[in-house]
Amino acid sequence: MIDPNRYSCGTLFNWKSCRRADVAAYNVSGVTQLPVDTLAFQVGLIARTTFPSSGLSQAAGSLAIDQTTPYWYIQAEAQSVLVGTGVHKVGRTTGWTYGTVTQTCVDRQSSLSTWIVCSDNTNMFGQGGDSGSPVFIVNNSVSVTFVGTLFAVVPGSPTAVMSNLGQMKQGLGNVRFF
Repeated sequence: MIDPNRYSCGTLFNWKSCRRADVAAYNVSGVTQLPVDTLAFQVGLIARTTFPSSGLSQAAGSLAIDQTTPYWYIQAEAQSVLVGTGVHKVGRTTGWTYGTVTQTCVDRQSSLSTWIVCSDNTNMFGQGGDSGSPVFIVNNSVSVTFVGTLFAVVPGSPTAVMSNLGQMKQGLGNVRFF
């Protein structure tokens, strides 16, 4: 398990704790039994559901796995994204949703004592339970570029917050996702 330590933010955040990303990594190579409704775990794959929903609609996408194309293959990684980039996620609660990056490098308080430094805001739809969802750019009908993970939804707002891959790797080291 890798769960990056917090560090002192100094006077910028009133001496609170900071993290580069809301992320942890776990070794699942010894796991022999997964829940019945779980797809087989393989590095480099993202479950693909049957249809997406635009973040602007603030509605959930499908949770049903596409039987014809059950996965996207992670073909590449991008450590950062630009404002206006189209991004997708598949979450446990709201399924496949998509939107655009609306702000980059935004500091976000994740708890009373911890700030996540330099996250990216999107207008994808998300809800509680979607934390940890992979965020990616669709390259074509079967491959994607992995760009980060969803870690928060701003209550009363159409904003889903992601930890970008660059920030994740600063905390985890040079972990590969495919």
